[in-house]
Amino acid sequence: LRFPFQIIYLGLLWHAASSWYWLVTGLIMWFFDRILRLIRGAAKVTTVAVQAHGDVTELVVKCDSMRPFRAGQYSFINIPSISGWQWHPMTISSSPTDHHVSFHIKDMGPMQWSWQLNAMARDPASNLKNLVVRLDGPYGNPPDPHDYPWIVFVAGGIGITPCHSMFRCLLHEATQGFNDGAPFHVKLVWIAQTPALFENFALTLREVFDKSASDRFQASLYVTREETFSDGARGENSFPYQTGRPSMGAELTPVDFTEGGLVFVCGPESLQEDCRRCCPPKTHFHAETFEL
Repeated sequence: LRFPFQIIYLGLLWHAASSWYWLVTGLIMWFFDRILRLIRGAAKVTTVAVQAHGDVTELVVKCDSMRPFRAGQYSFINIPSISGWQWHPMTISSSPTDHHVSFHIKDMGPMQWSWQLNAMARDPASNLKNLVVRLDGPYGNPPDPHDYPWIVFVAGGIGITPCHSMFRCLLHEATQGFNDGAPFHVKLVWIAQTPALFENFALTLREVFDKSASDRFQASLYVTREETFSDGARGENSFPYQTGRPSMGAELTPVDFTEGGLVFVCGPESLQEDCRRCCPPKTHFHAETFEL
């Protein structure tokens, strides 16, 4: 329980001794939930890699006892060397078809948990191979992409993580011959402030732009803060992108939603509302938000 609620519970018991009749059911459920989380969090986790890519930290782990996850789910992460009490919900950015579990965690500012993790990853003196990581998950109930003939993933910044997990899973299934059915077409629209963010998922994007993947997959990249040098040249980037913000109407109009489809968005509320307004009829709209 959060500290304020502990005060409230104690106050209720002090004010009315019989109030425990109404509180005991919730307390028992909370108690068993905590026990289950402790058991799951005690599972052995092997740290494979911890790397800082600018203000994004890539955490790669292996956990044989972790329940199989679905693309788009999240897990709670605890790193005792940063804080033994803090558990943070982070989307799993890897695909269930990968041989590891990865998280891409954005630095949210000085003295935050994510800032401390990023600082550890940047510090050459950190012994990250022996970094203790605890996981509790997976959780979440994302839509099943196989239920739709067309899918458009729209990501804003680090909101790419659930989109990438699902996109990469479908890409693997198609290229490895596991799935020849729906979805028949998959499109990724990713808006970032700088092109450096795209490099976090270079392996997946390269498969799409090099046409080594199925033609069923497309990607449109946008950069809102252009990197230029004194001579006017653009910063280096491995993938083609457009500058400015996309017209979601233009991105969604060419998509054939006559038989239904899915528009999956993870990003700021303004991006979600823009996509919602532009969704054609018969389209299932899903927006990911994390307010835990």
